[in-house]
Order: sequence, then structure tokens, then C-alpha cells
Amino acid sequence: EKAVAQARANYGIQRIKFGRTEIEVTGRRARMHVVTVIFYGPKGDGRYSLIWDIRWVKSEGSWRIRDVDPPQPGIEW
Repeated sequence: EKAVAQARANYGIQRIKFGRTEIEVTGRRARMHVVTVIFYGPKGDGRYSLIWDIRWVKSEGSWRIRDVDPPQPGIEW
């Protein structure tokens, strides 16, 4: 929570929107591809997009993040 508050203060982040999301499940493993758009600035009219690839593993009945690639800037629709 502290890191989020600091980022909001430093960059003027107003909101984050999750865009296109794709999830592929194969047995006990899953891959998630998601696009986020960060709205920043005093009026929230600045935009920056990040693309995330996250890999999950099912362990003891619940899904846990196994690995996350560094987010890539870009836009996907």
C-alpha cells in the first residue's frame, strides 16, 4: 500500500484500467496476458499502457503466481 501511495504522489496516477485479458489453462499451469492503461496527471488525461505476461501454477487447490515477465510498454486492443 505504501508503494502505491508513493507512486500516486510521484506520478499523479488517477486510475488504472485493465484492458484485453487472455488466459490459457493447461492442466495445473496457466498463462495470463493482460493490458493495463494507467491514467495520470492532474486531470487524469495522460495515459501510459503496459502489457503483462504472468504464469500461474495450481498448488493445493489454489492458483499462485509462478513467474512474471517485466511489463512491456505498448498498446493492444
